[in-house]
Amino acid sequence: MEKAINRQRVLLDHLRPSSSHNFESTLSASACLAGDSAAYQRTSAYGDDVVIVAAYRTPQCKSKRGGFKDTHADDLLAPVLKALIEKTNLDPREVGDIVVGSVLAPGSQRASECRMAAFYAGFPETVPIRTVNRQCSSGLQAVADVAASIKAGFYEIGIGAGVESMTLNQMAWDGDVNPKLKNFQKAQDCLLPMGITSENVAHRFGVTRQEQDQAAVDSHRKAAAATASGRFKDEIIPVTTKIVDPKTGDEKPIVVSVDDGIRPETSVAGLGKLKAVFKKDGTTTAGNSSQISDGAGAVLLMKRSVAVRKGLPILGVFRTFTAVGVDPAIMGVGPAVAIPAAVKAAGLELEDIDLFEINEAFASQFVYCRKKLELDPQKINVNGGAMAIGHPLGATGARCVATLLHEMKRRGRDCRFGVISMCIGTGMGAAAVFERGDGSDELLNCRKASDCLAEGSAAYGDDVVVVAAYRTPQCKSKRGGFKDTHAEDLLAPVLKALIEKTNLDPREVGDIVVGSVLAPGSQRASECRMAAFYAGFPETVPIRTVNRKCSSGLQAVADVAASIKAGFYEVGIGAGLESMTVNSRAWVGDVNPKVKHFQKAQDCLLPMGVTSENVAHRFSVTRGEQDQAAVDSHRKAAAASASGRFKDEIIPVTTKIVDPKTGDEKPIIVSVDDGIRPNTSLADLGKLKAVFKKDGTTTAGNSSQVSDGAAAVLLMKRCVAMRKGLPILGVFRAFVVVGVDPATMGVGPAVAIPAAAFASQFVYCCKKLELDLQKINVNGGAIAIGHPLGTTGARCVATLLHEMKRRGRDCRFGVVSMCIGTGMGAAAVFESGDGSDELCNAGKSKATISYPRIRDSRI
Repeated sequence: MEKAINRQRVLLDHLRPSSSHNFESTLSASACLAGDSAAYQRTSAYGDDVVIVAAYRTPQCKSKRGGFKDTHADDLLAPVLKALIEKTNLDPREVGDIVVGSVLAPGSQRASECRMAAFYAGFPETVPIRTVNRQCSSGLQAVADVAASIKAGFYEIGIGAGVESMTLNQMAWDGDVNPKLKNFQKAQDCLLPMGITSENVAHRFGVTRQEQDQAAVDSHRKAAAATASGRFKDEIIPVTTKIVDPKTGDEKPIVVSVDDGIRPETSVAGLGKLKAVFKKDGTTTAGNSSQISDGAGAVLLMKRSVAVRKGLPILGVFRTFTAVGVDPAIMGVGPAVAIPAAVKAAGLELEDIDLFEINEAFASQFVYCRKKLELDPQKINVNGGAMAIGHPLGATGARCVATLLHEMKRRGRDCRFGVISMCIGTGMGAAAVFERGDGSDELLNCRKASDCLAEGSAAYGDDVVVVAAYRTPQCKSKRGGFKDTHAEDLLAPVLKALIEKTNLDPREVGDIVVGSVLAPGSQRASECRMAAFYAGFPETVPIRTVNRKCSSGLQAVADVAASIKAGFYEVGIGAGLESMTVNSRAWVGDVNPKVKHFQKAQDCLLPMGVTSENVAHRFSVTRGEQDQAAVDSHRKAAAASASGRFKDEIIPVTTKIVDPKTGDEKPIIVSVDDGIRPNTSLADLGKLKAVFKKDGTTTAGNSSQVSDGAAAVLLMKRCVAMRKGLPILGVFRAFVVVGVDPATMGVGPAVAIPAAAFASQFVYCCKKLELDLQKINVNGGAIAIGHPLGTTGARCVATLLHEMKRRGRDCRFGVVSMCIGTGMGAAAVFESGDGSDELCNAGKSKATISYPRIRDSRI
């Protein structure tokens, strides 16, 4: 009985840290114990569970040959987003954010397509959207990100989704592979073909060809049975689309309503005739590997109290999420490590789990994980898996959530807990634990909240603090100090600095999240993993990327803060990276012709400079005001650089520069931002012509500089920092992201509350908010320092916190904010490291301080 009580205690403590360090002293004050039934009530902690009220997916169709071969990615995502709203009667304006898992597409393209898909689905401009990439687990990561953000109080309702068109977007790599990898075996292994890693698993752990082929047969058999019996109907949203005859070009309208890769007739004998694909004497074939597919999925999450208030039935409860790192050469073993970690974090044991959805990337790794964990085959992928249904990389995680929760609902009280897990390219594993929607009603025998307050100031100890923040210099793209530097050689130095300057054991880092915008998704995810190896991180530390355009670096910091608040881990790194020299904006394939019927979607494709002109015109920002803002930015940045104020935040980078004429390489050390022009004057700027509009006011001189650079921020729970004796640079207080009109995206900070992408929007936001100019960008901004898109948010955090530290107790609160392409704004509030000490008075609870979220502010 005591064991069961303790397990339920952990289940109800949704802020439990993933580590056991100091667990008793850091229990949430709202945790409660199960016990006898007299005089008990539902507690506030229980009401703040994160629940799933709807989960849907498209059919999964064969890439290049199936029902979606002529369907744009945004037309895959839009139907499932629309279904969530229509089937729950939810007002779409109430959605706080949409997070979409995506792997292959160029980052900026997919971010734009997702925003356009939201417009197609009927969402207003006020609802923001972004993407996340942790390779094959991206869809599950999106769901986990939303759950963490809800737990952290960023919003109450959110959507986690996934989309992939493997027909349109194949694996791509811009530029050359970094030659440094030859000195790092783990980095080399990040580039192994996935099929080779499958062969490595089969060989190392003795998984036979017969076992693999039988697993494939079982997958098709179960998926065929599920389809025939109608078990997928509750989760699949039929998609009306077109198919094009490759010979005639004729278009035919079709409705796709079933997965088209399932082969009911598959047999061991038939699969035995297939040749190994990746190794002459290997065992991995096209028949016992996951299918390359197109598809999408989406999951609607919210606080339980919100679902109850709206009268929405609860499909499932989000319990825990874990990501782990493993050897990249055998990446398929990831679930065998991630599942036990996630189950333990939920206060459960493997035998407590009633159903498993384990992604069948390859039969070799699926069989290994099943055997390693000694799982009952009758509990795993009961409706088939990716070998039959398909594996559209970014969508699979969200698809698995839909499949699992609908099956748990069908099984009723005989099925309480379920797990979703998958292996991840470059060597990781992810797993999440869910509870059946009505299964948690069995926990209603809870003590009153007053009976279960944790000892000590746990709420205060659970602050998320920043203990270190560094950046590289920001250098002019194609002309500056980093023009011949690989992206991972920008990220590695700042990651390494965080560890070396804090003496932190890198094994303690729970996750690294990197903001990135332009690079092909799979490439940048791989480069980031390689950069971590170059920086000295072990294989056990996972890493992923996030893309919310210009705010990506800030989003990465916010994601880590939310994950720490949600108890996924205690220590994490939020970073940003962009090489605009190597990765320029690219769009693969044609733009969806549907865009012409949706003005907001059209505006998502406007050049950023045109949106700057729109802001200047609509809000009467003059050329003189814009040029003066640019002059001020250069003047302040030059003064900061000359006085050494950037030295505390800049990590010098040893790199090379190549003579374009001779090809000769010269080693250099880059230690300063090279785009700052101290002698910039109004007279000089006035001579520049407008770039985007003949009679416009936006010039190369009053716009942010196209740059290369990286930055990284180390966050942890306050109690961890105190235990380690680390000085606190700042405290993460709040994060907000909002949607605005894409045609005037630069006004975002005025709603989110400035970073200077264009002088027009910077001037407008300052005037709109009536800000004291002496408080804004005191060391210059992106017009002078530069704007490497994925990096800027993390760079701003470093610049802000180091300046707040210099100013001491005269400077307590600071804000980082920026506008975002396709029409959004983001802002985060930080408190100085010693400023929060004023809250330490005995008997004073941090919980009495309110940081309200601003939503739906009007321009």
